[in-house]
Amino acid sequence: MHLTHMIHWTGRVLPVARLIALARQHGIVTIVDAAQSFAQSPVSVRLLGCDFFVTSLHKWLGAPVGNGMLVGDLVIPMQDSG
Repeated sequence: MHLTHMIHWTGRVLPVARLIALARQHGIVTIVDAAQSFAQSPVSVRLLGCDFFVTSLHKWLGAPVGNGMLVGDLVIPMQDSG
């Protein structure tokens, strides 16, 4: 499940940790999009409990456009298509 951490036009931080906990109860893989929140407020990937955390680096760190960051703590087994 893809979750937006912060709404860009209002700055509202969504309750992603609570949604991640619900998803985990059902075995759903979670991805948090922190493009708007990264470097704007403290964020702990471990406290969020998400499987993947993604953000763009050009917005807040001055990196070249197209750079991003993916943090993952889950190995998804690949299926053989036969």
